[in-house]
Amino acid sequence: MDKKKETIYVLLGAVVLIWGTLVYRFIPSQKPDEKTVRMDAVSQSSNHSKNSIPNFELQSNYRDPFLNAPKPLLKRKKKPKPSKQVVFPKISYLGRVRGPKEVLYQITIGEKHFFFRLMDTHQGVQLLKASDAKVLLTYQSTKKTYSFRE
Repeated sequence: MDKKKETIYVLLGAVVLIWGTLVYRFIPSQKPDEKTVRMDAVSQSSNHSKNSIPNFELQSNYRDPFLNAPKPLLKRKKKPKPSKQVVFPKISYLGRVRGPKEVLYQITIGEKHFFFRLMDTHQGVQLLKASDAKVLLTYQSTKKTYSFRE
């Protein structure tokens, strides 16, 4: 038992010695030296007594990175394309007719009456969607909605 106690005391002493050296090395480095504090105080008091503005000079002995920069590219404005004004023929939606197997929609194009099914085309006008109140038609890739007319 005496041998175990001796090794514990020796190891405890070694741990205390190691931690002591670590604390000794880091704690004094955090405190400022008195000499530097005194030097700062003396230099501040001498600067205030002169009442002069310190002159600074820039020494540029290096290449300016902005002189050889590539010029920014000018963005060209896109001219708006003149939109083609699609002139729809005179169209009116007259209603829906239900049959036993299919639903037909009565649409007048110009002065002629046509019965359309969904996705039917007459005189360049195609029926895309339809309901009781309105229909969606396309003519030369332009869509337009027409309401029911009594």
